[in-house]
Amino acid sequence: MKQIVKKKWLAGAISFAAAGAMVIGAAGAASAAENTDPNASGNISISNIRISEIGAHSVGVTFDYQVNDPNGTLGVMVPVAFFEQYSSITPSKQFNYAEGYDKPLRHGPMTFGADGSFVGLDKVDDYKLSHESHTWDVYQEHELVGQATGRSWSNDLGKEQVLSSDKTSGTAHVSLTGLDPSTAYSKQGFENINGHDYTNSDANSALWAKTSELSQQHLGQATPVNMSRLLVGINTTKDFTHSDGIVTAVSVSSKTFTQPLQLFKTIAEPQPVAEDKLTNQGRNNLTPGAVNENGSARFYINSLSETGKAKVDTGQDCFWYSNIYSTPSKLTGPDGAPYTAVSKDDQGRYYFDASIPQTFSGEHTVVLADEQGEVQAWTKVNIAGTTLTQIATPPLPEPVAAPVSTQPAPAPAAPVDSKTTEDPAVQTTDKGKTVDPAAKAATASASKGELAQTGSNVRAVVGIALALMAAAAGCLAAAKRSRV
Repeated sequence: MKQIVKKKWLAGAISFAAAGAMVIGAAGAASAAENTDPNASGNISISNIRISEIGAHSVGVTFDYQVNDPNGTLGVMVPVAFFEQYSSITPSKQFNYAEGYDKPLRHGPMTFGADGSFVGLDKVDDYKLSHESHTWDVYQEHELVGQATGRSWSNDLGKEQVLSSDKTSGTAHVSLTGLDPSTAYSKQGFENINGHDYTNSDANSALWAKTSELSQQHLGQATPVNMSRLLVGINTTKDFTHSDGIVTAVSVSSKTFTQPLQLFKTIAEPQPVAEDKLTNQGRNNLTPGAVNENGSARFYINSLSETGKAKVDTGQDCFWYSNIYSTPSKLTGPDGAPYTAVSKDDQGRYYFDASIPQTFSGEHTVVLADEQGEVQAWTKVNIAGTTLTQIATPPLPEPVAAPVSTQPAPAPAAPVDSKTTEDPAVQTTDKGKTVDPAAKAATASASKGELAQTGSNVRAVVGIALALMAAAAGCLAAAKRSRV
């Protein structure tokens, strides 16, 4: 069964999992392979998986790979990341799936909705459609055996660089979007289903096995489950169509060699800067361009930071955030993504596309911030229908620095006697009476003054007394002489 996925479809792996692509672990699990000899049909081992970048809605992963394909059966190789999460399974028929384990399996259809179709990620609700919860029909040998509710998607295979077929080993990088901010992700619920480990099995096999397990006791009941995993690896097929190293179409009747990603947690979305807090940094650094066919507006970044350039120029994801003011309102990507992806056009100009609500008109401010919330560019625009015109903003006044005081520094406080209480303003006498130290000092000072004054008066009185006593003695001596 083949299904050709257009380049613009994010669902390169929504489809490869839903339509039954073979997902094989590093050991080449026979549950998804028709030949038990891995060398006969080629094999790829995935190792040294490490997370290279984590965003609020994305994760970037780097891994090493080793190719063993002596007969050249694998074909084109493309990095792949695949996420699936199931919350409920309703078995509608009791069956024993264990009988089909380790044997070639037919892949029945699994759909997102009534007709199983997807739009091409060019409408504002496509991101939500691709990443929200859906219900799949679970088939066994083309017979409906139950339904599963959950989420499932992959990276956009149409944007991935084809790995060199001349190399038998190397390092690959892949990123996956659609994740929720401030959320922990890990593998769980696939390790033990009917006694088998389905961590690296294809999506159909895991759901069949779990539906079979639940059908023994929960037939016809919507049963809560907790199954999630994020796999990274390499998708291979002879039916890739590519041009200049970029995949333009892919058949999903392919093999995928993967390993699960261990526990990680996405970061929080940055808070937008208030309009009155904008500075000259990034002022007029955005130039509005044409309005695209899907209604989104293009904004060119006149001077992109070196960090941003490095990401875009090396093919890494540059998921930043744009807001429109006066009251900050987040702008989404053309497909409804909760971020705006910075890209580069054929003329070497950096830009991002954002959907501006039709209710906005007149003068507004558009701000672009990086994943840390730092403002990279902003400008005022006039919105008139589908026409955006830039309104140049003159330089803003620089913030006035606080005046520097020329007064000398105050003298250090006097040390506190260690015998005092914790409050130096209150002391306790031996008799337990509370004394104010300031009053005590004043009393001591007054007492010293009174004593000093008293000493002066005593000396004067003594001097006068001595003088009088001397005069009296003189008078007595004169009187004696006169008698003689």
